[in-house]
Amino acid sequence: DWSSDVCSSDLFPSHDTAARVAKDPTVEDILKDAVKSTRKKKWTIHPDGTIDIHGEFKLSNRFTLNAVRKIDFRGKFPIKLGVVEGHFYAYDFNDLTGAPKVVKGNLIIAAQDVASGTGPAVNITALKDTIVEGEDVYINLNGSVLDTAFVPAAKKISLHRATIKADAFKDLRLLQPGKLVLSNCIIENFIGLPDPFQGELEITEYSAKQRLSLEGLPKRIEGDFDLTSYNSDSGANPDLRSETFPDFITGDLKLIMKIS
Repeated sequence: DWSSDVCSSDLFPSHDTAARVAKDPTVEDILKDAVKSTRKKKWTIHPDGTIDIHGEFKLSNRFTLNAVRKIDFRGKFPIKLGVVEGHFYAYDFNDLTGAPKVVKGNLIIAAQDVASGTGPAVNITALKDTIVEGEDVYINLNGSVLDTAFVPAAKKISLHRATIKADAFKDLRLLQPGKLVLSNCIIENFIGLPDPFQGELEITEYSAKQRLSLEGLPKRIEGDFDLTSYNSDSGANPDLRSETFPDFITGDLKLIMKIS
């Protein structure tokens, strides 16, 4: 079983430090596990506790110390990052406070599962000012409501299992021409997406929790448009009325859905 122990250094909550310090991971333990780098100096720790990573960073909420002891960070990202010079991966955290300010590669976030009740709502507010210099931002919120204003700007943004409220796309910072992938999201409408939309738009859904409304979908898409539904019930297919469907698609159109 995963332990509920958390780290006991100055960067972490303290719980009976003297009794736990021998078994809790230090900052260095975490960095040795999370950092992938070919450089001799793999990270720099600044006086304020901020850490720059000279390579790729990959960390899960469930951490194995010395290949033996399993630690659970209780969903809170455990350190404070500045610049990550490679890709940044964070898995199963529901609070990204401490996430990097600059990611020179891609940013990949997969949160705890809130849809099944195993985790609280996901807090990604710390990502609002994150600069992603790579092309891809991938965020899987596992059922949590997404405030698109907190999604870093990028040329490709992939959102998976997020609940996106009405008019929320107006705050999305997709660089154009770019690519937006919406996979298995609950989407109230598409109001706020740029029109014309310059790039690729891919919408894929797997569940019939609600019929997908295409209200606000751009009337002109200057690129490929993929609308795929794997629902077994044709009554749950997206609403394809002409007043909501794009008038012009300059690239390829892909429509896959069940026909009764």
